[in-house]
Amino acid sequence: MTYDFDSVQTLAIAILVLYMGMLVIRHVGFLRNNDIPIPVVGGLLFAIFTGLAYSQFDLKLHFDMALKEPMMLAFFASIGLGADMRLLARGGPKLLWFAVICFAYLILQDGIGLMTAISLDMHPLVGLLSGSITLSGGHGTGAAWAERFADSANLAGAMELAMACATFGLILGGLIGGPVAGRLIRKHRLQPQTNKQTSAAG
Repeated sequence: MTYDFDSVQTLAIAILVLYMGMLVIRHVGFLRNNDIPIPVVGGLLFAIFTGLAYSQFDLKLHFDMALKEPMMLAFFASIGLGADMRLLARGGPKLLWFAVICFAYLILQDGIGLMTAISLDMHPLVGLLSGSITLSGGHGTGAAWAERFADSANLAGAMELAMACATFGLILGGLIGGPVAGRLIRKHRLQPQTNKQTSAAG
């Protein structure tokens, strides 16, 4: 059995998945106390539900991806609006060390991906798609490079692989990064800059 959803229905389901994550976190203290992101909870539950529906009842859901690119462009543009060179300058040497560590991890991700792909007798580009392109670049970068790899190297299933790896990285990053960041914030008693300004003005 197959259900096809148009772009409006797809958007409505995405919003419902987001609210489902909010509802679960509101009632599950463990998730709330460990700072698990709302989209990760909602998306993971939806993935489990659809996976079980497909494996047990052969239920297939097809979503219209027409709004994917405009939404992704709006998302990344909104992130860019928050860029502030003064904030980067305040980071100083610590920010520089952070950039160096991130660069080293990018090389490590690509190295592991390439070695794994070659050891499994797969195309090396598969290793890159499962490396920093998706694990650090996310869905947008993965989709862009998957399309290019599919055209230039005739790499079958490149888009599906990129989306799967990016989703895996996003979920794993949320499950690990959320609790770690939350505990560091509480340990060092960090507060948003706006809160400090408001309390000082009061």
